[in-house]
Amino acid sequence: MQHDKTLFVWFVPFDGITNGGGKVNKAVSDIAKRVLGEDNFSSYFVCPDIIENTLTMRLKVAFMSTFGLFNGLTRKNIRDIVRIGMRYKRVFLTSSLMGVVAEALKAEGYKGEIIVLFHNVESHYFSVITSKKRPDRLLKIRQAERNEELCCKYADKKIAFNKRDAAMIYDRYHKKVDYIWPLSIMDTFDPKMPDYDAMVSKDRLRCLFVGSNFKANNDAIVWFVREVMPKVNIHLTIVGKDISHLSTLFVSNSDIDIFDSVPQMAPYYYEADVIVSPIMTGSGMKTKTCEALMFGKNIIGTKESFEGYDIDISKVGACCDTAEDFINAINGFTATPRYRHNAYSREVYERNFSINASINLFEKILSM
Repeated sequence: MQHDKTLFVWFVPFDGITNGGGKVNKAVSDIAKRVLGEDNFSSYFVCPDIIENTLTMRLKVAFMSTFGLFNGLTRKNIRDIVRIGMRYKRVFLTSSLMGVVAEALKAEGYKGEIIVLFHNVESHYFSVITSKKRPDRLLKIRQAERNEELCCKYADKKIAFNKRDAAMIYDRYHKKVDYIWPLSIMDTFDPKMPDYDAMVSKDRLRCLFVGSNFKANNDAIVWFVREVMPKVNIHLTIVGKDISHLSTLFVSNSDIDIFDSVPQMAPYYYEADVIVSPIMTGSGMKTKTCEALMFGKNIIGTKESFEGYDIDISKVGACCDTAEDFINAINGFTATPRYRHNAYSREVYERNFSINASINLFEKILSM
């Protein structure tokens, strides 16, 4: 099927970004190129260079967000996107924080199609992750809400990752999303690497937690170490970007290894018996869950960590929402022999959350 040219608007380049949003955006880009063809795919980056993680830059970005301009977006960016977008049949906004762009396109008489991807319900997301002590908290949440209102008003097609977000969008903005498109990530699994005959340890379970320096991740792993670890016999490996601060918190615990900003995640996945994901809050879908499925891992996680994943959790591992649940699930793994490589997890990824699995739905989104 032939498609006219589409302009994708991103906040920052995603190559080299290892967080969940970066991995999802890379997958969206690759899927779009395969469906549209390279000649019909164009990108506009709000910040061509990754935003520097300095105090000055963080303050600037935080200040601009109070005016509804998130993640480095400026009025000049908006004018540029409108000018460039007029040459395209379709403008794909890769975040619901770009509602001001949708508004500007329509105000200038754009006749093409506007599509928006809701990674999260951002107004809810900010209400969860933003400290109540921040003086700009309520204004930031309101501006996120305003951008999403504009997306719902002006976008021709709205995409959410799961039914929960779709319901929340309807409750808040009285608009139905047009498509549920479960997230996908690139397949980096090497079938030659796992020891398919290896069983999980009966004595000391090797657990892996993956998460960057982020409030929901920090809260989750601190809770897990304090409430669960003293009552189970495990070795815990924590891997993520900018997590060196955890070394101070857990300095006296010899059962924990912390690896900050590693070049490759794969070796840690292959060696783990079980992935633990005690995430209690959030929105959207957890990319770390998709990644664990991709590597064919057993997963012990919360309801939040499995949100949006239509799978048989009992075959993947266990769903736990209390410390007692986690303790029982971990003890169950050591008591019942099972393989370290979970073939069902890998199968579910290939069938539902791989790039190939997403292509047909994306083709439908562009064609309808």
